[in-house]
Amino acid sequence: MILDNNIQQIIEGCIKKQPKAQRLLVDQFGNLLYAICIRYVGDREKAKDAIQMSFLRILNNIHMHDPQKGKLTSWMTKVTINVCLSELRKKKLDMVSIDNEIIQIPEKNETIIEKLTTDEILSVVEKLPDAYREIFNLAVIDGFSHKQIGEMLEIEEASSRSRLSRAKSMLRDQLSKIKKRESWVNLA
Repeated sequence: MILDNNIQQIIEGCIKKQPKAQRLLVDQFGNLLYAICIRYVGDREKAKDAIQMSFLRILNNIHMHDPQKGKLTSWMTKVTINVCLSELRKKKLDMVSIDNEIIQIPEKNETIIEKLTTDEILSVVEKLPDAYREIFNLAVIDGFSHKQIGEMLEIEEASSRSRLSRAKSMLRDQLSKIKKRESWVNLA
């Protein structure tokens, strides 16, 4: 891990377009930002493209980061999320039309999630249709409010809530199927 005073040197090197500093920045934060890209775009190949675009934007605009307003990681995370959302908007892949109907969700079964690994859960999230995955990531993982999500995605707050509800329902169904397969294998 890079110390705070070293990160400042790396930032200064990146501002001066020094390749060594740029490489250090990518090495230090690449895995974190790549994981964000995978969560948002849902495909590892597309995530590779998104991480490249994110680092290009970060390196071209690193002079705009203000340490008084927040940590570098927060700023880079926000840039990366915006790149991913922009790409999803451009491609409009698997967009699902949603009405504003509220879906009732049954009680969640905590034991399903308790026995799954992080990779298993993330692989299920990756398979959600784009419209649901981006809402799930923004609301549950990144903590944005439905009002903020609505503004970012140019949708109604009610649509954001409805999509999140549907995403959770889809995840619950998929996780239950995984759990049932596991139970079947353990019985054999």
